[in-house]
Amino acid sequence: MRKKLLIVIPSSRGIYRRTAIRSGAPFSPPLGVAAVAAGARDSGFEVQIFDANHYRSPGRFLDRKLKDFPPDGVGISFTTPHFPEVLRVVNLLKKRIPGVPIIGGGPHPTVLPAATLKEIPFDFLVVGEGDRTLSEIYAAGDFSRVLGIAYRGGNGPRLTPPRPPVLNLDDLPFPAWEIFELSRYRTSHLLARENPCGWLETSRGCPGTCSYCTKKAWGTKFRAKSPPRVLDEVRKMLDRGFREIHLADDNFAHDRERALEICAQIIRSGWRFPWAPVTGLRVDTLDRELLRQMQRAGCYRVYLGIESGSPQILEKIGKGIRIEKVEEVVSDCRELGLEVFGFFMIGLPEEEEEDLISTLNFARRLRLDFAKVSYTIPLPGTSLYQRLEAEGLLRGGGWGDYNFYRVPRSVYRHPHLDWEVVEKYFHRFYRKVYLNPGFFWRRLLFGLKHRTLLSDLKAFFGTSW
Repeated sequence: MRKKLLIVIPSSRGIYRRTAIRSGAPFSPPLGVAAVAAGARDSGFEVQIFDANHYRSPGRFLDRKLKDFPPDGVGISFTTPHFPEVLRVVNLLKKRIPGVPIIGGGPHPTVLPAATLKEIPFDFLVVGEGDRTLSEIYAAGDFSRVLGIAYRGGNGPRLTPPRPPVLNLDDLPFPAWEIFELSRYRTSHLLARENPCGWLETSRGCPGTCSYCTKKAWGTKFRAKSPPRVLDEVRKMLDRGFREIHLADDNFAHDRERALEICAQIIRSGWRFPWAPVTGLRVDTLDRELLRQMQRAGCYRVYLGIESGSPQILEKIGKGIRIEKVEEVVSDCRELGLEVFGFFMIGLPEEEEEDLISTLNFARRLRLDFAKVSYTIPLPGTSLYQRLEAEGLLRGGGWGDYNFYRVPRSVYRHPHLDWEVVEKYFHRFYRKVYLNPGFFWRRLLFGLKHRTLLSDLKAFFGTSW
C-alpha cells in the first residue's frame, strides 16, 4: 500500500486582513506545493492537499480531511509572515495525529532551521530545494545521510550538509496541478484577466545583490529550463484548464536570448493565452525588442521592481538600476501597449524624508497602470537583516510582524525616521498615485474596454485610502 502524504497550505488571511489592498490579494494554487507533490508521487506516495484558505474556520474541515485521508506524513511550506498560523496548525496536528511525522519547508525554515525546530514542533525540516528531499526522508534509515534537512536529535537540532542545487531543471517532474480543484481558486481581476490562473517557473536563482532579498533558497547562480521544456509545461497547464499563466521566476529576462526564444516558440505554437511576469523584472534586463516579443507572445503586463525614486537609495541598497532606464522601459511598454505595474518600497533604513518624497513624485510621474508600495521588512537571511542586527536596531518582534503591509515598528528601529512619518507617506503614496484625474481617466477607458468597471469600483471602495 502506498504511503499517504498530506500537504497543508496555511491560511494567508492573517497577512492581508488589515491591509489597505485586501481586494488585490493573490489567490491561486501554489507552485511550490505542486512541485513537491510531483516529486513525492514519482517516489510512490499518494498525495492530497488541504488548503486552509478555502475556509474561514479551517479547523473542523482539517479534522474531516484527516479522517478521510489518514496521512503517513504531513508537509507544510511557509514564509516568515505565515509563522504564527503554521505554529497553530502544527500544534493542532500534533494533538490530532500523534506519531505522524510533520515536515516543514520553505523560505523561513531554510534560513533559520535550528531556530524553527526550537519554536515549532516539526519533526523534520527541508532546507533549500525540496524537490527530491521529502521522499528521501521517508526512505532513510539514517537521517544524517539525507542532505539538506534538519531534525531533532538527542542534544537538540541536527543539520545535515547542504543539498546541491538542481543544475538541470529539465530533469524535474512536471508540477502536479491535478491535485488541485482549480474551480476553487480565483485571482483578483487586479492581478489577472482570466481565471483560473497558474504559476510557471522557467528559471531559478538571481545574481543580483539587493540588500532586502534573500538568496538562501535558489542561490545566486541563474539556472534555467530550456525553451522546449517551458513550452511543454505551458501546454500541460493549458490542457489542465489554466486560462492565464504568471511567471514565478526571480529573473526571467536574465538570459535575453532564452527569453526571446521562449516568446518565439509561444508565437509559433499558435496558443493564445494571457501571461505576465508577476514576480517582477529588472529594468536593466529589458529592451524594446524583448518587450515587443513578449507582447506578441501574449504578455499583457510587465511588473517592474523599481523600489525607489532616489538614485542614491537605489545605489545604497544594491539595486543597480538607473532612474533613466526605468523611464525608458516604462515609455517603451506604453508605446507597445503593455500595462506597467511598479513595485516600490518605503522605510528603507538609508532613507530620509526627502527620499520618500522622491519616490512618491517619481511613481506619479511615471503614470503607471498599477503601483504597489510595501513597508521594508528585514527578512531573515538578507544582508539588510544582518546589518540591522549588527547595529542593534532589531527590536525582536514576533515573526508574524514581518509583514510587508504593516508598519514594522515592533520589528526594528529606523535609523533616521519616525514610523509615524513612514506610515504617513505609505498612505500618501496610494492617494498620490491613484487619486488623481489622470489615473481615473486611464482606468475608466481600461474598464470600459475590458469590462472591469464594476470590479474596479468594488476594489476602489474596498481600499483604505
